[in-house]
Formats: sequence, C-alpha cells, structure tokens
Amino acid sequence: MSVLGRVGVVGAAAGAVLLAGAGSGGAAVTELDPQSASVVTDDGWSVSVVASELRVDAVAPLSGSWLSREAFVSAKVTGLISGEGTAPVRAGVIEQGVQVGCEVDVTSGMTLGSTATFGPNVGITMAGPSAGLSANAGPNVSVQAKPGEITNLVMAEKDLAGDRGSITQRGMQVKVDGCFGEVTMRTYAQVSVTTDTADDTVFVYSTPVTL
Repeated sequence: MSVLGRVGVVGAAAGAVLLAGAGSGGAAVTELDPQSASVVTDDGWSVSVVASELRVDAVAPLSGSWLSREAFVSAKVTGLISGEGTAPVRAGVIEQGVQVGCEVDVTSGMTLGSTATFGPNVGITMAGPSAGLSANAGPNVSVQAKPGEITNLVMAEKDLAGDRGSITQRGMQVKVDGCFGEVTMRTYAQVSVTTDTADDTVFVYSTPVTL
C-alpha cells in the first residue's frame, strides 16, 4: 500500500473513533425510580429523605457541538424529622443536586457567561430559578470538571424549619461543554440535622443516566 493510502486509512480510522466517542445528540426522556432513606440519630430523632418525581430529559445541545451535552432535570426532595429525641433539633437543611462525570476533557480554554474565562477543563453549566443558591432565587451556576472525576452541583438548599420540608425543581438545565466520550449524570438529595449532642446527614442517589 502506498504512503498516501496508509495515511487515508489512518485518517478514516481516527474519524471513526471520534464519532464513536461523541454523543448521539438525540433526545431521550428517562423517568427514574424514587429513592428514600432514614436514620435514627444518637439522640433519638428519626431523619428521612425522599427523592421523587425524578426525570432527566436529555436533548440535542443548542450549540450543535458534538462535544456538548444538554439535559433538563426535574426532582422533588422531601425531608422529614420525627420521633422523641432527647435533645432539641437546632437546625435542619435539605439539599438537592446533581453529580456529573466526564470521560475525557478535550478543551484547551473556554469562556462561560459574559466575563468568566476558564482554562483546560470541562465546563458544566446549570441554569434555573434557584440554581446553586437558596430555594428562592439564584443565577446560573458554572463549574469546571476534571476528566475521570465526579463534579457536584447544588441545585438548591432549604432550611428545614419544622418537621417537614421540600424542594421541587422542574426543568433545571444542565449543560456540559468540551467533553469527549461518555457523560454520566445522577441526582442526589440529602437532609442534615443538628442538635446539641449530634450531627446527622442522610443521602440518596438516583440511578446514573448517560447523556
């Protein structure tokens, strides 16, 4: 085979690998099973977290780039405190979020938003009415993921003022840019309770979804 022929074969093979590593770019709706967990604190309180109405709508990225993934996430998290504890509950917090993993980072520099410029890391953006701040209001959230690592993004937090509280997000946008290969995401929820004698936190996680 000639040198030019060998170059053509190598180029075609490389192109096939790139296409295999890219996302399909199609739309997929995944309804996830609800998750729940409970613990009894050292001072006698029962603390429970319930994640329900879990849904991930993976869509073709608006940018059209095969290095981007985009999805809209919906979830409801409920925190419950019950029982007859020996010490009063001083504080409780509900937290709702997603974890995102990227297989290979191929960025050499990028810009997210109007002013922030980032170095060679995968960009993950989360947008919605309460992205990353309190359960009431907040702007977009952007973080930088390293390949082969899992990145946590907080969707919302809420103080648990009584024995029950909840956070519901519908259609929170999560966008991953600059990732070559598989992008996997799962939701998580946690409830934390503090008394004078103990601090307890209980977590639940959804089934992972490939974008």
